[in-house]
Amino acid sequence: MTAAAAAAAPQRAGGEPGAQPPGGPLGTSAPGAARNPFADIPALDYARDIVALVLLLVSFGMPWDLLDTVTGKVYVILVTLLSVISLALPYLKRGGVLPASWGTAELRLARLAANAPYVVVVLITLVLGYVGENGGDGVGVGIAFGLAGALLAAQGREAEQTPSGDGPLWRWITLGIGALFALLTVISLVTFLVDDADVLEWEQVTYLVVAMLFYLALAALPLWGVFRGDAAWRDVLLVLGLVALFVAVWQLGADETMADAWSLSTFGPKLILVPAISVAAAAPGLRPRYTHRAGAGHWSAVGIRMLELVMLAAGAGVVFYVLQIIGTDEGRGVAIVVLVLMLILVLAALVGRNAQARDGNAGRAIAVVAGGVLILLGIVIAAILGAADETIVAAEDATILSLLWWVGVALFVVLTAPPSVRSEYGPIGANQLSLGSMLPGNGPGTSTSTPPPAGGGVVTGAAAAAAGAAATRPAESKAEAAETEAAAKAEAAEAEAAAKAEAAETEAAAEAEADEAKAEAAEAKGAAEAKGAAEVPASPAVPAEEPATAAGEEEGLVGEAKPGPVGGLAVDQPSADDTATRVDQPRVEPATRVDQPAVTDAGGFDARTALDPNTPLQTLADIAAQEPGLRKYVAANPSTYPELLTWLSQLGDPEIDEALRRRGS
Repeated sequence: MTAAAAAAAPQRAGGEPGAQPPGGPLGTSAPGAARNPFADIPALDYARDIVALVLLLVSFGMPWDLLDTVTGKVYVILVTLLSVISLALPYLKRGGVLPASWGTAELRLARLAANAPYVVVVLITLVLGYVGENGGDGVGVGIAFGLAGALLAAQGREAEQTPSGDGPLWRWITLGIGALFALLTVISLVTFLVDDADVLEWEQVTYLVVAMLFYLALAALPLWGVFRGDAAWRDVLLVLGLVALFVAVWQLGADETMADAWSLSTFGPKLILVPAISVAAAAPGLRPRYTHRAGAGHWSAVGIRMLELVMLAAGAGVVFYVLQIIGTDEGRGVAIVVLVLMLILVLAALVGRNAQARDGNAGRAIAVVAGGVLILLGIVIAAILGAADETIVAAEDATILSLLWWVGVALFVVLTAPPSVRSEYGPIGANQLSLGSMLPGNGPGTSTSTPPPAGGGVVTGAAAAAAGAAATRPAESKAEAAETEAAAKAEAAEAEAAAKAEAAETEAAAEAEADEAKAEAAEAKGAAEAKGAAEVPASPAVPAEEPATAAGEEEGLVGEAKPGPVGGLAVDQPSADDTATRVDQPRVEPATRVDQPAVTDAGGFDARTALDPNTPLQTLADIAAQEPGLRKYVAANPSTYPELLTWLSQLGDPEIDEALRRRGS
């Protein structure tokens, strides 16, 4: 063997010069031989395969149309088995069964080809649903399950996505199914009004027309959001797809009240295409084309969209029961009760939606309570309709009730469970159950307190700084802290009187006033030390404030207050122009590189208080000074005033910096 051949042999075996040949030394396996060929498949791809398999297989026992079940039609069985086999394509590729030249594009194309026959069979069935004997063969709930499973099997998986991907294709598929839904609804309306409307009362005709439009609107609202690229509406559409499958199962078990197969000409497509629309909209290739809100904002948007969908469904329920009350005397009392409950549902959804839209954090509790109301009233309505002899649970009732239950549960999950919600918003507190969050002018940071006199910010800051010194000594007794606080209040009263007297002096006398203030502070320090008080850390110099707002002039929301500086906080009061009375605060060696914020003698704080936008500004300063572990929540609170945010940013704490970064994004 030549030297070149000897050098090339290990390169051919291992893939690069010097690599071990297959088998390794002494028959051991090469490092690459032990690699799991399925390791690059994400868990979500396995979940999609399992869900698609379940949907395809369970459809076997369901009606396909008015004549047969899925197992009664050989061609449906064959296309279903072909879709099931397509689920094995990525595993066959990694197992070496498929050609080595196949890449992700070939796998996606093979998936589409294997599931296209199922879609063709469904389209033929829909045509026969209108043109078959006796007004058409109709459709059954098996189509809803089988078509959703076939579309899920046809989608390119996460592991098969490339920069080009198959997103544009699935966007058109999603819109195409939506357009098919609208076309079927229009055809059903026309055939019904032409063939059957003349033999029914006007109330019945109106009811059936409204029902067809209701099903179409229920799918069109989230589909329009998906068309605009809203990721929140995509998630809502997934919930609606689950609702449609749940209703289909309900129809299977309610032979006496709801049919699991029906005439397209008379009743329209109902929800039969909604699972397919939701599956198509959730295709992995479409993910980059959606606009995602950052962090917890996405889940707040999902909650808002779900409540809007409930408002639509409950509003349709109101129309249904108004028509029922007008059209029949039997069960009118039950219909009136259900009508009132539907109106309450509309109101509950509106309240929850407005609270969540106004403030994603503060409105969560109200939105979750609204979800609980949806579940409770849904159960009550189902019990009333099921117990009354004069009424039944129709398909429209089942759709509305199922939506109430699923949305109620989903609201609790999306507003409490996601990690981004827990980290940014924290737990839901009882203090968030305030309807004031929905009223104008009651947003975070709003205050109606009386403005202080000029120079009040400096005086309050001196008192708060002295009180803060006592709070920063863990070993001090409560008696010592109270004594120190009393001394601080006395000093604050003296400083306030001096500030009022000096308000008219010019800036040229500021240095002399500074010397006097230093002497007063030194005297206060000596008095505090004589009583066992801790050394008071220096407060930052009071920054120049904007001129006070003129009487009757609005600044932001009416009555909105501006906090003072960190060391001189005027709690819940707007700051005044203290340029003429500004003095240099006495400085001592601080315990840390930045000054502690003003505090009061209060304890027992928790993350809920630190995150609550309604927490008083003075309390936020107290938490920042006394509870280092809660500073990151103060930084995330939308009501935290700018001076305290500046103070927190100087601490160099990574968690605080991250909270400030999220706050600014």
